Amino acid sequence: MKKKLTRKEEETLLHECINGNGGEKLVQQYERMICHIIVKILKRFREPYSRQDIEDLRNEVFFRLFKDECALLRLYRGDRSSLARWIGLITAQTVSMYLRKRDRIGVLGKNRPVSLEEMNKELASEQNITEDIEEKDAWFLIRKCMEKMSHAESLLLKLRFFDGLSWDEVAASLRRKKNNIYQIKHRAVRKLKECIKKLFS
Repeated sequence: MKKKLTRKEEETLLHECINGNGGEKLVQQYERMICHIIVKILKRFREPYSRQDIEDLRNEVFFRLFKDECALLRLYRGDRSSLARWIGLITAQTVSMYLRKRDRIGVLGKNRPVSLEEMNKELASEQNITEDIEEKDAWFLIRKCMEKMSHAESLLLKLRFFDGLSWDEVAASLRRKKNNIYQIKHRAVRKLKECIKKLFS
């Protein structure tokens, strides 16, 4: 668990994040705390869960924190509670929304995943990375390969291909420049191709 930040350190981190430079620092600081809260709530409600469920919920928490130019983070007022507690409340709310909407698709049901054909066309040019694989099996394999990637790579692919966001929306949601997004995309796609190739070699 990351060491607890002082109020001044929280203010600095929040300022950097809102101004587009500290998104990754915020993820590193609060990721484990968020996962701990998610598991605690799911256990409280005796809800079965997998590692992928935890990762999906964690990603949705960060998506909500960063979207609309960090609108939820901008609502934080340091005179009332710590930033960690505020993020914890948003995490609890996200899990609550998840439990109420079991049939959701994409980011809390607001978007739809792209088609497998569209994903292959965008990621692999002329050669489909999931050629000759049943669609439902292809998405399962892609998720398995994403588990082996870094948090940034996995989250980027999830937002684009499972949640249906455009690359501009992904960049805005993660508070990153488009050039940085495309660099991460390049690494993620290379790892995805290598992973699927190994599964069938």
